[in-house]
Amino acid sequence: MLKWVIADKISPDLLGQLLFNRGIKGQKESQNFLEAPFTNLSNPKDLEGVEGASDRLERAKSLGEPIVVYGDFDVDGIAATAILWETLWERGYKVSPYIPDRSTEGYGLNETAINKLAKEGAKLIVSVDCGITAVKEAQVAKAAGVDLIITDHHQKPPQTPEAYSIIHQDKLSGAGVAAKLALNLGANLEKILDLITLATIADLVPLLGENRIFVKHGLQVCNNSSRVGLQALIEQAGINKNNLGTYEIGFYLAPRLNSMGRLEHALDSLRLLLTKNTERAKELAKKINETNVRRQKLMDEAIKLAKSLVVKEEKIFCVDHSEFPVGVVGLVAGRLVDEFGKPAVIISKSDKESKGSARSIPGFNIFEFLKETSDLLISSGGHPMAAGFSIENSKIEEFKKRLQEKAKERLDEKLLTPEIKIDAELPPEAISFSTFDIVRRLEPFGVGNPNPLFLTKNFEILDLRLVGADSKHLKLFLKAPSKLGIPLTLGAIGFNLGQKNTLKIGDTVDLVYSLGEDFWDGQRKLVLKIKDFNKAS
Repeated sequence: MLKWVIADKISPDLLGQLLFNRGIKGQKESQNFLEAPFTNLSNPKDLEGVEGASDRLERAKSLGEPIVVYGDFDVDGIAATAILWETLWERGYKVSPYIPDRSTEGYGLNETAINKLAKEGAKLIVSVDCGITAVKEAQVAKAAGVDLIITDHHQKPPQTPEAYSIIHQDKLSGAGVAAKLALNLGANLEKILDLITLATIADLVPLLGENRIFVKHGLQVCNNSSRVGLQALIEQAGINKNNLGTYEIGFYLAPRLNSMGRLEHALDSLRLLLTKNTERAKELAKKINETNVRRQKLMDEAIKLAKSLVVKEEKIFCVDHSEFPVGVVGLVAGRLVDEFGKPAVIISKSDKESKGSARSIPGFNIFEFLKETSDLLISSGGHPMAAGFSIENSKIEEFKKRLQEKAKERLDEKLLTPEIKIDAELPPEAISFSTFDIVRRLEPFGVGNPNPLFLTKNFEILDLRLVGADSKHLKLFLKAPSKLGIPLTLGAIGFNLGQKNTLKIGDTVDLVYSLGEDFWDGQRKLVLKIKDFNKAS
């Protein structure tokens, strides 16, 4: 059961209250947040390592040296690769992209790939969205006569690689960091803003500071993008043109782009973002869409398997099985966290070595735990809330044992009681389009700037239906008394709340919800998007 936590009321002004809840204080800070001007972006030259990396790239260009942009197989890594490859290619550099295979190579720089690229003539490798933990791999590159430039945003370890240059910023996406280097080399921000936006949303980077600036303006660029690949993917996903927001990118486009790296090879997603051929874009978008359908089926089966294996009494879930597809273990771990409110680790077991993915909850740094068990792991990387690793099969049981020990030490009932943070309690008469317009001033919503949640009490249920496949969703028609004299009636939808439903027509209910809008028969209507509910006391 979710614990409802209502923010202290500090202002009668709703906009001021919402900004305060997000840590935005003072007139100037509020104005910068709401307007998100490009002038607030930092100069790329101010980021350590950018100047040195730019000089080395310029030298490679003048000498005609082959350069490899070495990326990752998720949306952030693909977009980062596209940004830097496109910037270099259009300026006459001799450059090629490289994306590792998830199943055979795993995440990040690897020794085999570096030696292969060196034999093929590469003199300079620029990593994007990876590399900050690649201490051994940097030594391999040096021995092979290859200079290494690292651009990354993942958590920096105590010992960093000995590279020619390191550009690191953990507040941006991997694509955001790569973009700083690209901008310093002369890239046009507007031209790469769609790629930065895709990556920032897909990688769940907090939409604050520079990320908010990128995404707020980048969504407009995405909706009018000249990239034929992006246009084709939007069409395949069934998204209405000019209606692309953070939700559509996060839940429709990103899973499709990620599906190739999960089940096949991420190069086709990279090709989609870079192609200038309309027919080729349509072919790739169709293939990617079909792969995503397969990914959804595999994930559903893996989630059922994971639920059958977890010990629900444990404070942290950790299960391994050979039938977990390596490409979906992170998704499965995330689904378990969402459903049970506990950290989860899913390991795809192979013959000798296995790959695992972890997702956590606020207050339990899963990446720190992985660092503490580094003696058991082949490799690891990530963030406090999400991480991945490789491990020998013989060490999995010891890993599980230590994980449970740490969970007992650090996970108390308070951390394991999921909270729902409510921005304000609204009286029924305040549920209006004027309130909705205030809320929309805070867009785009995402991590760090969630869609505001409100509490309104004592709704009467006039109608109730379970809708969608397997009756997963809860649809309500509600009435509430209003001080304006006319009872308020409106619709509400609770996605994935069908199984939780204990309500019936005639009940009085308290709702936690966000505001949305719907268009039906030419009319614009407010709709409540239910996050949680309780029967009124």
